[in-house]
Amino acid sequence: RIFVGEKRKRVARKPAGGDAGQFAGKVVIIGGGAAGFAAAERLRREGHRGSILMLSDDEAPPVDRPNLSKDYLAGKAPSDWVPLHGA
Repeated sequence: RIFVGEKRKRVARKPAGGDAGQFAGKVVIIGGGAAGFAAAERLRREGHRGSILMLSDDEAPPVDRPNLSKDYLAGKAPSDWVPLHGA
């Protein structure tokens, strides 16, 4: 059985650091690819004020690997199209 009720109202989230229950410590992200970059970006967007350390074996900042492998290396895209974020 499925029961459908009223749509819930969105509740504004409090930024991290304000309550003792909110996490504002250190976060370590393993991997410097698109998923690691998205995790760091989401943490900041959600109000995480602590430090974020991204560990990666790559020398370059996070890149869009499909764009790199399929378009840039084939000569179909400019180099500024590959990084996920500017400097």
